[in-house]
Amino acid sequence: MEGQIKSSQDLGQKVEDVATGLAIAWRTRNWLRILTTCFGFWIILFNPPVLNGVITGFSLIALPSWYNWAWAIVGVLLFIGAFVVALQATPKRVVVPVAVGQNAIKGLVPFEAEDASVFAKLQREDDLRECLNIITAKTFRFGILHGESGCGKTSFLQAGLRPRLNVDESRFRCVYVEFTDRDPLFSVRQALTEQLVLTEPLPMEANLTRLLQTASGTGKPLVLLFDQFEQFFFQRHQSLDTDPFVQALIGWYASRHESNHRILLSIRRDFYYQTSDLQKLMGYSLGPQELLILTKFTPRQATAIFQVMAEEVGLVFDEEFIEEVAERQLADREEGRVSPVEVQILAWLLAGQRTTGEAAFDRKTYQRLGGVEGLLERFIRKVLEARNSQIDLKVLLALTNLENNVRAGVLPHGVIRDRTANALTEAEILESLDYLSRPDVRLVIREAQGCKLAHERLIPALHKVANQLLTDQAKANQLLDRRVNEWLANDRSNRYLLPWGEWRLIRTQKPYLVWGPQQIVKEELLVQTTRRWRTRFGIGISLISLCLISYIVWETSWGQVQHLKWSVSQLSQSKNAATQNWAIRTLAITGNSSKAFRVISQLDGSAKADVLPAIAQGFAKLGDKAGLQQALQVSAGLDGALKADVLSAIAQGFAKLNAWNEVRLTINELTDQYRARSLHRVLIIWEYSTNTKLKDELLSLAEED
Repeated sequence: MEGQIKSSQDLGQKVEDVATGLAIAWRTRNWLRILTTCFGFWIILFNPPVLNGVITGFSLIALPSWYNWAWAIVGVLLFIGAFVVALQATPKRVVVPVAVGQNAIKGLVPFEAEDASVFAKLQREDDLRECLNIITAKTFRFGILHGESGCGKTSFLQAGLRPRLNVDESRFRCVYVEFTDRDPLFSVRQALTEQLVLTEPLPMEANLTRLLQTASGTGKPLVLLFDQFEQFFFQRHQSLDTDPFVQALIGWYASRHESNHRILLSIRRDFYYQTSDLQKLMGYSLGPQELLILTKFTPRQATAIFQVMAEEVGLVFDEEFIEEVAERQLADREEGRVSPVEVQILAWLLAGQRTTGEAAFDRKTYQRLGGVEGLLERFIRKVLEARNSQIDLKVLLALTNLENNVRAGVLPHGVIRDRTANALTEAEILESLDYLSRPDVRLVIREAQGCKLAHERLIPALHKVANQLLTDQAKANQLLDRRVNEWLANDRSNRYLLPWGEWRLIRTQKPYLVWGPQQIVKEELLVQTTRRWRTRFGIGISLISLCLISYIVWETSWGQVQHLKWSVSQLSQSKNAATQNWAIRTLAITGNSSKAFRVISQLDGSAKADVLPAIAQGFAKLGDKAGLQQALQVSAGLDGALKADVLSAIAQGFAKLNAWNEVRLTINELTDQYRARSLHRVLIIWEYSTNTKLKDELLSLAEED
């Protein structure tokens, strides 16, 4: 049944694929796909044997004699038509040197102001027009632009907004500020100085309002574009309400009506929620015209961008295939849109495959290279294998914030060395950065203040490659650094001690660990983790030992007897009289007489009379005189014939043990009515007795009766 369901689903998926392909072909006027599909259907579904079988099955008339010729002619015509269209549609393969980075193909590097003319061709015109109208409105002072990672926010600000706000006809001057791990006010001051070409340095102690007033010497109000604002939340070391930069923003916003300066924050969508507290502190409520959302491209827009790239660098452009890839593989499932970075990466990496002979942009090549993720992973591995992979990989990981899966910001060489736990020398780091920032590599972007990872889109592929290439020693050091920070950030909670696998890896690599300035904290984390695992091992071993010992004891003869006694004890509580009597007798003769007599004491007279004679016989066989004495005591509450039967049995038991004094005393407790019957039974045993005195006493008792 499951196989039939799966087959039906597979068939439905194939039909859906064919229908989707035909719809795309019709929409894009792809006559080659339409003709080849029609040819396939005509040959398979309308050939004479198949069609004749269908007609016969419905009891219709047979096919006419001329149908065979007609079917063959139509098939030949469809094939010729498809062949002619293919000849006309096949592009000429012209190999043109690809100057990646100087045209629409930027790869992981964002567009800059110098690329404004190229950026204008890349389907952002409507977004730019809307954003410019909002920013230049009289009432606008502060706004937020957000979008998903990889949607092109940095390029939008640098190559879109900034050049258009800085044209001579503009009423504004635009300054682009990139937020990194440095002090935000320092970054603002530096950007103002460099981009406005100020002749005098801005005062170091000035707040944001004074900086803007001092810098606006041209008479035009300033528009500050704060890019990658999420870095501010990563790098701050104080609470939001006491942070100096937040106080500067609050002061500027309070005096916003005194000047015409504007600020636009750009932040990743998944960190946008953190701006809510900032807005509250500023006394600012974001309006619908002040919240700008930069969306990803539609598949048709992505296809148009690919066409621009292909025309610039001479790549073979298959419009049908590219639109199919954009719609069915690059587009996300929720929104059906394509990330700009996906377009750039795909074009960049495919253009770079020309040297290997795999630059043909068709379905087979794309699948062989593993899509965007496969291309990135393949490219990173190729870059690392060309040199010392361990050094370059450590540098790339140092530029990554592994806890949040984001870039670590712009880091100077010294900070990179610290983040590698001083495992690399200054010369090794500089040589690696030179290599990783080369135009044909470009995994790292170099700036005046330091270096940063080219794009966050690299991080997932970098993780995969690192897991494959890092040595155990490097993994242990990297893992310990990360876990220590998590442990400290969560008040040294036991929940954040090392799990078993990580603890074992770090212990095996302990002689090679690089302790660094956090040595005391790292050692404490390892000590507490070791103590926890030793405690757990001790408890586990104790439980296993206890279970093993219990099993061994259970399997011994003593254990089996104890199990039997426990079972009999449970049966002694049975409501079935026969089962209960058997259980009580068994308890009595197996050394649990006290428990047996406790159960007997709770029985009624009839039940006692049933079980006590059997117990007396058992005690007699075991030679247990004390047991007979207990039975005699328990029988004290019986009367008449019931008591006579019990005492007679007990007397016989004593007689078998040659306890003739106890026999005499027991028989004396009987009434005259029952004494003779008891004496008769005892006298049988008396014949074997050697005690003359007791014989005489018993004989005199018999003569009296």
